[in-house]
Amino acid sequence: GVAWTEGAWIYTEAADTPAPVLWAWQLLAGIGIGPTLAIFTIIVQNAVPWQKLGAATSNLTFFRQIGGSVGLAITGTVFGTRLVEELPTQLAAAGVPPPIAGQFATGGAAIDELVGVGGDLGAQILAQVPAAFQDAIKPLIPAIVQGIHEAFSIAVSASFQIGVVTT
Repeated sequence: GVAWTEGAWIYTEAADTPAPVLWAWQLLAGIGIGPTLAIFTIIVQNAVPWQKLGAATSNLTFFRQIGGSVGLAITGTVFGTRLVEELPTQLAAAGVPPPIAGQFATGGAAIDELVGVGGDLGAQILAQVPAAFQDAIKPLIPAIVQGIHEAFSIAVSASFQIGVVTT
């Protein structure tokens, strides 16, 4: 949801945030950022003599790419760090026993195997469990998936907050 925190409106995403709400926020971000890209190009091109128009435009593009790369590195680091921090907490809050939740605390292979789009996360998790333990873990799969979704939502929200502040 949206909350007034520390003198600013802060958006926090949750695993159960409806898709239309996410689309509305994406539309708002696009409306805010989209027009500025063309405006910066026009400003730079109008600020230099026509003999230097190509150099000015290419410099703008170059520095925009550098800024995007640095920004992506920073937000990616924040996302990954926040995800690893939140996984054990959110798994415990969802009712997953600490020894199982702790498997996600260090990041590494347990998290790396959970990347993918559109698949059945519960089935992916269960496939990683040795056959001898699958019957014991199977009832915990909904709680594990819920905890992962919550941690992921918090990490994405932290990344977007950085984008909002720097934009």
